[in-house]
Amino acid sequence: MYYLAHNMNFYFVINQLISIFAELNHNIKSMNRLFMKSVSLFFLIGIIVFISSCNTTEEKETGTKTKDTVENDTVIKEDLADVYSLPSPTELYDLMQQGGAKFKSEILNDVNNVKKYSTTKSKAINFGIYASDLAYCSVFNNNQKTFLYFKVAKDLADQLGLTKGFDEKMMNRINKNLNNSDSLFQIATDSYTSAKNAMGNDASSALFPLMIYGGWLEGAYIATRSVDNFKQDNPVLMRVAEQGVMLQMLVEFLQTFEKTADVADVINELIDVQMAFDELMENDEETVMTKAQFEKISKLIFTLRNKYVENK
Repeated sequence: MYYLAHNMNFYFVINQLISIFAELNHNIKSMNRLFMKSVSLFFLIGIIVFISSCNTTEEKETGTKTKDTVENDTVIKEDLADVYSLPSPTELYDLMQQGGAKFKSEILNDVNNVKKYSTTKSKAINFGIYASDLAYCSVFNNNQKTFLYFKVAKDLADQLGLTKGFDEKMMNRINKNLNNSDSLFQIATDSYTSAKNAMGNDASSALFPLMIYGGWLEGAYIATRSVDNFKQDNPVLMRVAEQGVMLQMLVEFLQTFEKTADVADVINELIDVQMAFDELMENDEETVMTKAQFEKISKLIFTLRNKYVENK
């Protein structure tokens, strides 16, 4: 847990509140582990309670929401999207590459699997998965794969009615920069950000949380599959451990959409994964995670990811 708190500040600077939280954890590294856990949980709970307190109540006489309440709910969901929205997958993969991770094309979701996805839920989640794969390819400078995964992400984007990020304009930029890895990296980042922002602005859309979930799931999966040498000082192992922090944020965000059946199902299937990551809190300061913990987390993530990739 010490390692998670110590590295939190450079991994996900999402907004000012989260930045302050990360800096706080960084600055209190000399305190004992129990106090660190208490402060971390207190601060996160404080953010959640503060946002929850903004909720307006329903009118007692009619039992229905007023126009102002509906508008306030929309604003609150948009604010929550800003607070809980995870960083672009490129940030995770960039840190993994810096930590010595090698590119592994065989672990990505096969582009031919796109034909299997017929429901809105499977399309939205796999859009997030493919967008994450696209980011992975661009970070590791595999231009050919970057092009292929942009095409398949665009295919799902078209089916979902997304017009931002994965449109013909972006496709033309890809075609013009096939030999420029730096440009492809930027295009991949721009595409993901544009699509995420467009969907995030529609607070009533269940596509947004499902896409974010797919992106997190693929990132966590790729991270676990990239740990070739299990050692406590392996930087890629740290990236795996950090996914527990990301998962906590993700679930809090998903809960703002839990009245949607598909999102509620996703929240329920993440319970075991959350519990597995929670076990890391009991480790001593020198242990990121034990091998048994790593294998348990890896298996749970693989099972979930395989469920959606194979559309079972």
